[in-house]
Amino acid sequence: MVTYKIQIYPSQSITDYVRDRKAQILDEFGQYKFYNSHPHVSLFSFQADISNEHLITKALKEASVFVDSFDISLNGFGYLKSNRAIYLKIGNGSQVARINQLFYRKFRESAKSFGIRVIDPVFAKYPHMIIGSEFEQKAFLKVHQTFIDQKYRETFAVDQVRLLRDIGNGKNDFVETISLTEKVAVSLKWPEEKVWMVNEPQMSLFSHVA
Repeated sequence: MVTYKIQIYPSQSITDYVRDRKAQILDEFGQYKFYNSHPHVSLFSFQADISNEHLITKALKEASVFVDSFDISLNGFGYLKSNRAIYLKIGNGSQVARINQLFYRKFRESAKSFGIRVIDPVFAKYPHMIIGSEFEQKAFLKVHQTFIDQKYRETFAVDQVRLLRDIGNGKNDFVETISLTEKVAVSLKWPEEKVWMVNEPQMSLFSHVA
């Protein structure tokens, strides 16, 4: 069994901004967890047999029928003291979380129809864009002071997600891009569960899932 991850990559301008902040923190405060990871928003991960990878991709494409493209609004920096993490907050986080739950549920239904065993799901209950975590305590306090008052508000469109395979040591192999705009035909549809976009208040509590 291997671990697969579903992630969202932001626009190039946001990617460049996050990479610059990661490099700034690395130069000023030393190494930390996720300093070399590609900027992303995690949706969910799971374990499955690698021999079923082509069917996993097919199941994800079928599940994408029930999710339209949507926007993610980044709104400033957040912090989590328990693992000394810094991240970019998502203003419409509850909307993204609902989309995530529906997408995973439809994926599980499709995977089951193909006979794929999917275990150990991990959800981003409060989606966010991680900058880094597990800083040394003194470094974390300095990073907090550096970024606490910085304003950053950007919105980007999500019209695809990425399927990645965890290969260990914090590294992933790219498997497939799953489009949210190019729909595939499925044998069953639940139109009443289609996700339509609405404005949501900003989430105030976050748990760390990178």
